[in-house]
Amino acid sequence: MNGRDEVTIEGHTGLFSYETEKIRVRTPKGTVTILGEGMILSFFGAQDLAVRGRMHQILLDGEQPSYLTWDLETETLPLGGAWAPVRLRRETYWEASAERTPRDAEETKRECAAAAMRLLTEALSGDETVDKWINFSMIEGDAVRAEAVAEVRRDIGRFVKR
Repeated sequence: MNGRDEVTIEGHTGLFSYETEKIRVRTPKGTVTILGEGMILSFFGAQDLAVRGRMHQILLDGEQPSYLTWDLETETLPLGGAWAPVRLRRETYWEASAERTPRDAEETKRECAAAAMRLLTEALSGDETVDKWINFSMIEGDAVRAEAVAEVRRDIGRFVKR
């Protein structure tokens, strides 16, 4: 790496794919994948190549991105070839991030209780409800867990005349 915006790969054996967000380079030791934005090949020689742009990660053969949360979208497109079909495989890594936003505890409990009761009502479907209530517990200090509990009367057997 030459600073934060350029990488040089020596001894490459060719390119697998080239996009402005992802470049895959074939080397004798495996595939090198460069993930970033606005990347271009600033030099491409028989044995060396240089990539410029905003690079986020460099992955070696088989490594996955270290994003907090990510998803892989793969698309395969036919390019042609009657006897030996040629296909283009495009992989896009989508990064997602999670943020914690503090909320009022009572408002959060009301929202959790409503969601838990809604699920409980769907699950009971026709049973006679004797009593129902919500149990709250704290998880990891800031998170709230709501558990909906119901006491129901249900016929568990029927007498059938033969």
